[in-house]
Amino acid sequence: MNWNFLYPYESVDTDIQGIVYQTTGAPVLYSTRISECPAGLYVVQFSTATSVTIYELAGANKPESTLNPWIQWVIDNGPFTVVVDGVTANYNILPGWSFVFGQWTQAGDEFVVAVGCLRDGRNYVRALSYSQRIPGNYDSPRTFKVQNNSGLTLTGCSLVATNAIILVNGDTGENRPFASFYQTGLMNPTPDSDSTGATITFDNYAAGSPPTVDILITGETVSILDVAADSIIPEGVGLQCDGATVYSFVEGDKYQSGTFTLSANLAESDTAQIYVTPGGDNVELASLTGDFASGPVTLVLTQAGQAAGTVLNAAEVSFRLRINPAADTSSDLGLHVFSLRAIGTNTSVEYCAAIQGNFRIADISLSDALDWKVQALRGQYELPRYTQTDPGPPAVYVEDHPDGLYIEDPANPGSYILASTGPNAGFYDTISALMADNGVTVVSE
Repeated sequence: MNWNFLYPYESVDTDIQGIVYQTTGAPVLYSTRISECPAGLYVVQFSTATSVTIYELAGANKPESTLNPWIQWVIDNGPFTVVVDGVTANYNILPGWSFVFGQWTQAGDEFVVAVGCLRDGRNYVRALSYSQRIPGNYDSPRTFKVQNNSGLTLTGCSLVATNAIILVNGDTGENRPFASFYQTGLMNPTPDSDSTGATITFDNYAAGSPPTVDILITGETVSILDVAADSIIPEGVGLQCDGATVYSFVEGDKYQSGTFTLSANLAESDTAQIYVTPGGDNVELASLTGDFASGPVTLVLTQAGQAAGTVLNAAEVSFRLRINPAADTSSDLGLHVFSLRAIGTNTSVEYCAAIQGNFRIADISLSDALDWKVQALRGQYELPRYTQTDPGPPAVYVEDHPDGLYIEDPANPGSYILASTGPNAGFYDTISALMADNGVTVVSE
C-alpha cells in the first residue's frame, strides 16, 4: 500500500486497513487484501475442516448480519467449501480478500478479519465502523493518521472521503470476473437511490493471449479508461482479461474513481453486482486545527515543516473525521459506506490508497421528541466522545460506541451509562436529572 491508515489508540498507532486475528486454532497461513471491503469485524468459522460460515461481529461482541447488507450476500451464498492444502488461495469467502489455509485446519477453528477496526485484548475497537447516526446531528470527531508508505517524497498530497463503490463478484469459487476493484483519485461517484445497484455482464469474449471481452452495465455499454495508456476505450470493448491491465471508469461517469483489473479466468457468462452508497456525502474532514469541510472536498495533507501538500517517506499526518448526515438522510439505504483515500504524486505518477468506513442512519423522525431510556451501566473509554442532541436545554448527552449509545456523567469523567431510544424517558436539562429519574448510580469500571 502506498499509504497506511492509522488509528491512535492508547498511545499506539495501529494500521487498520486489515488485520487477521486467529481466535481458535491457526487456520490462516496467508491472507491478502486484493480489493476494498467495508469496515467491520468479520468472523469466519470452520463448521467442518473444509467448510466455513461467516458473520459480522456487532454490539457486545455478538453475531449480527443485518448491520452490513453486503455480508448478507456471503451468508446467503454460504457455507463455502474451501481448500486447506497450504497452497490454494480461497476467494470470496469475504469480498476483497483471499486466504490460504493450512493442512492442519479442523472443525471449530475460527478467525476474525478486522477492517477499519482493531483488537485491544479480548475486546474489539471500531475506528471506521460507526453505529447509528441521527440525521441533522454531527458527532464528535475521531482522529486518524495517514503515513506515506510509497518509499518516495510525495507532493500535491490530499485526502478525500467520497461515496463508496461496492462490488461483489458473482463467482464464489474463483476471484472473477474482477481480479481487483478499488477507488482511486479524488472524484466522487454518484450514489444509487436504492440498495439494489446494477448488474455487470460481459459480451463478445474472444480467446487469446490475453483474452478480451466487452463490459456492460444493466445491458448498456460504458466507456472505460486504460490507465497506463491514458486513453479512453469507447463503449468498453476489447478489455484485456489478464489480471494486470488496469482500467477505470471515466471522469463524469456514475462510477468515476472505480478502478479494476479483469481476471484471466473470466467467462462471458460471469456477472458482478455494483452499487454506489451515499456515505461520503455525509462525512466531513479537517486537519487538527482547521475547520471541517465536506468529505468529497479535498483536504490538503502537509507534513509539519514541509511545503503545503508535501509528505516525506514514512512521515505521518493527522486529520479528524466526523459523521454529519443531513436532516433528510434516509435510513432505508442500510449501511452507508464511504471511501477514505489519500493521494500524492512523484514525477507525475499518482500514489493512492483507500479504505472504506461506514455508518448507519437511525430510524428516528426529527419532528418527534427524542426519548432515551437508561438500560444498563457500562464502559470506560480512552476519549470522551459525547455530544448534545440539541444545542440548548433540554438536552441529552450521547456518546457513540458499537455496543450502543452512551451517556457520560460530567461529574464523573470516564463513567458512562448505556442508553437507547425508548418510550419511558424524555429530555433532561442535566445528566444528573436523567440519572435520578432512572434510579441509576454511575461508577467507573
